[in-house]
Amino acid sequence: MVQRAVSPIFSTTTPIRYQDVQGGGTGFYLNYRGRTFIVTNRHVVKPDDENINPTKAYVWFRDVTDVGEANRSPIRLVKNDSPTYYEHPEFPEEVDIALIPINPRLSSLDAVNDDSESLNSGSLAFTPDHFIHENIKVDQRVSIIGYPGDFVDRVTRFPVRRNALI
Repeated sequence: MVQRAVSPIFSTTTPIRYQDVQGGGTGFYLNYRGRTFIVTNRHVVKPDDENINPTKAYVWFRDVTDVGEANRSPIRLVKNDSPTYYEHPEFPEEVDIALIPINPRLSSLDAVNDDSESLNSGSLAFTPDHFIHENIKVDQRVSIIGYPGDFVDRVTRFPVRRNALI
């Protein structure tokens, strides 16, 4: 098993940067029904500014042997004039969520502590079991991991961790 000097939670997110124009956002990895997705805000893949129409973006995947190393990879946001991402089928304007399918399938966040599964990726994905559930209470302290604005460690591409309250 690969030893990590940093919390594995820092390997669950990626900055998303456009190829041809300024802008982007934060995404997190999700394994769901045998596939891996990047979950982000819909306004990241389809900005409100009509002058910005990104068709390709870049994300970063961590190296399995050195999570401090991140390699930039392109992802298509549009192919044959159709979006490659999923958005809410009935209320895309009101539900600001987009799921971008990606390859390869990433190891789950649980794999770091599970000796039965070897890590196949340095970037790690959440599963539905990690989402808010009955154990999360109002007034509970939580952490938010992301890349606000253009704030990022330029060497490791590790995200910022901020405290929050439910």
